[in-house]
Amino acid sequence: MLKIIRSYTMEFGVLSLERQIATPRRACGRCPARDAGVQGRGHPPACRRLARRRTAPGKDPVLPAQTRPSAGVAITTALLSAARGVAVHPGHTMTGEITLTGRILPVGGIKEKVLAAHRNPFIHVLLPEGNRKDIEELPREVRSAITFLFSETIQDALVLLFPPAS
Repeated sequence: MLKIIRSYTMEFGVLSLERQIATPRRACGRCPARDAGVQGRGHPPACRRLARRRTAPGKDPVLPAQTRPSAGVAITTALLSAARGVAVHPGHTMTGEITLTGRILPVGGIKEKVLAAHRNPFIHVLLPEGNRKDIEELPREVRSAITFLFSETIQDALVLLFPPAS
């Protein structure tokens, strides 16, 4: 179990980690090989599939952007705002997934999210740096009405979102 956690969460975050851990537990709960400590062929297919999917430590397993959660930046910002008692700059909205090391990964649905921000008068939208190319898909009037902020790390994003400490 610890090996799964260490290799899976190196850079990827904890997206679906619970599901990944539950799969071999469920399979091995019915598996006579579990108690015998048998490796490989003695385990059911679910255990063998999980072993094949894991990546080497330090590697980033990459999922398509549309399958990743996109509220990491917003949740982190809300928690920090509540803890510090300081609101973010008015008119800002944000999206992006955060890894355990603080990198912000690109997400899907940028066009829809930016159009929603434009309808609910947000004038600043913080996006992952990896989503910069998605801005070209937006209508010209939306691109000119919104200021786009891009960030590669949560630390950089928080500097953009909060007023300087006094």
